[in-house]
Amino acid sequence: MMPGPSGPGITPRRAGLHAGHCAEKAGHCAEKAGHCAEKAGHCAEKAGHCAEKAGHRAEKAERHAEKAEKGRAKRSAPHRETPGIAVRKVVHN
Repeated sequence: MMPGPSGPGITPRRAGLHAGHCAEKAGHCAEKAGHCAEKAGHCAEKAGHCAEKAGHRAEKAERHAEKAEKGRAKRSAPHRETPGIAVRKVVHN
């Protein structure tokens, strides 16, 4: 290494300290990578549950649409000529 303006540059002791810090940092990064992988697994699992839930909701919406269609068909049936009894709302003053 070339000497700097204020001295002989990095000393072997400083290089050793830097190496120690870097090794420690590498350990933390590896640990973090493990946590991230674990979290990714949980996220993938959650995504699966969400997709399943979306499927159930789509089925439910389909059933509701079918019921609504049946209701419309009943209401517009030609055999039903007499209207239902209307309930009057009583207003109290």
